Amino acid sequence: SQCYSSLGDFLFAKSNLFDVDMTPNSYQQSMIELSLENGKLVGIFNEMKTALLTRLKGDRGQKDTRRSLQYYFVAQDIHERADSAHIDYQKLVKIFEHSDILFRFQRILSLQGKACKDLSDSILHRTNYNHNSRFEYAFANLRKSLENLKSEHEYDQIWVNALFSLYQNLKAIDAQLKNIITSFSQFSSP
Repeated sequence: SQCYSSLGDFLFAKSNLFDVDMTPNSYQQSMIELSLENGKLVGIFNEMKTALLTRLKGDRGQKDTRRSLQYYFVAQDIHERADSAHIDYQKLVKIFEHSDILFRFQRILSLQGKACKDLSDSILHRTNYNHNSRFEYAFANLRKSLENLKSEHEYDQIWVNALFSLYQNLKAIDAQLKNIITSFSQFSSP
């Protein structure tokens, strides 16, 4: 539960980098906040890994330990994907400041942050996690905006391709969050 709550905070902090009204000072503050959230998350991952390895030695793969391991690996994958884009966000914001594309990325990252918080609550209270149906619509619109950018040839295609790569990472995160429903439903308690 702590992993997903912290992961939600990390994704919210990451979404701030897509703020088109960012100033140099607010950019610096957003980078500091992202770094702090990343540090907290990595610390929680390390604690979780140690706890899981200790449990694995003692219980020979009981159902709860297997479920916790699956949650851990999914959270780790989401973090790696969200953290993998090393883009000059200030330049990105300057290039696309009059396009809707950055708002769409920011929106999806915020929705994914909220999804991680919801999943944290589901784990904590042993309730089913329901993936937000708004993701499908948000991703469809983001894809349309990306296709428009590509066809307009108004922007350097290197930047458009970087946005497509980021889109693919966010889609992979979405797939991980969606799959938690089915792959963990066998373990959920009423």
